[in-house]
Amino acid sequence: DIDYKIIMNDYVFDDICVIDCYYTNYQRLPTPIIQSCKEYFVNKTKLKGIDGNEYEYMKSKNLLNSIYGMMVQAPVKQSIDFVDGNEFIERKDDEIELLNKSNNKAFLAYQWGVWCTAWARYRLRELIWLVGDNFVYCDTDSVKYINDVAFTKYNQERIKDSKKMGAYAKDAKGKVHYMGFFEDEKPYKYFVTLGAKKYAYKYKKIGRIYVVVSGVTKKYAGAELRAHGGLEAFKPGFIFSKAGGTEVVYNDQTEPIKYMVDGKEIEITSNIVIRDSTYTLGITGEYERILKYYQKGIDTSAVL
Repeated sequence: DIDYKIIMNDYVFDDICVIDCYYTNYQRLPTPIIQSCKEYFVNKTKLKGIDGNEYEYMKSKNLLNSIYGMMVQAPVKQSIDFVDGNEFIERKDDEIELLNKSNNKAFLAYQWGVWCTAWARYRLRELIWLVGDNFVYCDTDSVKYINDVAFTKYNQERIKDSKKMGAYAKDAKGKVHYMGFFEDEKPYKYFVTLGAKKYAYKYKKIGRIYVVVSGVTKKYAGAELRAHGGLEAFKPGFIFSKAGGTEVVYNDQTEPIKYMVDGKEIEITSNIVIRDSTYTLGITGEYERILKYYQKGIDTSAVL
């Protein structure tokens, strides 16, 4: 029903036909889950930005996120066997059997996570509708836009909901943070993106470059980009070396291998190596088509 609202608002059509439909009943989530969400949200908010409590902050954040994550794990997963060190074989087990096996072990309802996702998407769409033609980019919980847009009325509704549910907490400085409330970031001077989870920005003409790319180390990415031309270098094909993160290599040895190290013989069997890696910026075909159509002044909704 939530996704349906988005579809009805974003598309123009003469007729609609529902081919497949699933439904569930609306009810309040179990009290222990609600209490756990509040507890971890309060802990995360209190610990954020406090030197020496980075680990505790991250653990509270992990626990809060895991409540949602445990609900939306794919209930049907086919296994992949690695045979004789050189062949991957995907099983084709009966999906109904796999689903029943998963349901027998499940302790949270999958539909809770589905509707949580739907409502989060709807709140994000509300903000996109609010900024309208000022829209530039969005993430799972943020919207980037140009010009001035008033969010006061929208945020007042979110505060009202949060107060009603007790979904708020104070940070170390005494500021109250409400779930669902959209907070203003410091405005960017320059911004460039190559798609989801892949952008860079600056607050002023000269200075630090901030890079947000999944798989790239933020600590080194900005300086590495600046050393190769700045934001202008943030384009498909650019290779992050120092900020490239790491990769895992699986070495499956059928027989142990002996090495001489510092005059001593050591025997290495099957192992996993974590080694430095690189990251090459890329762009999806869909996003590339949208950019090309946009540059030509063509309605991009026709290519989505």
